[in-house]
Amino acid sequence: MKKDVPLKLGSVYYKDTPSLSVFIPVIHNPDSIKLDSLYFKGQKATLKFEHSMYVANFEYSNKENRDVVMSHESYAEYGNQAPLRLVRSPIKLKQGEALVSYHVNKEPRYFIIEDISYKP
Repeated sequence: MKKDVPLKLGSVYYKDTPSLSVFIPVIHNPDSIKLDSLYFKGQKATLKFEHSMYVANFEYSNKENRDVVMSHESYAEYGNQAPLRLVRSPIKLKQGEALVSYHVNKEPRYFIIEDISYKP
């Protein structure tokens, strides 16, 4: 597990949009490393490169408190949504940390991003 980041990143932050979005600005990427996915707050999302930054969009499991229908008739419970399951990252992360995965010669590698800030 590497703590040193193989490319130069700007200030990483997340926003509370309809989903949780994490933004990873890339300042310099000399080896043209392609980031794959991000583990953050018990979830995993695919990273997409847009306008010189990587973006990960996570679903909320309980953004709204939805009513759940409980009934002895199974058809009455149709439409209930299952809660999202937490995804464990390969290592234990602290508050405000994320784990990024990428591949080198088809071998998975990881690095940690610390001090991810919240932007309203």
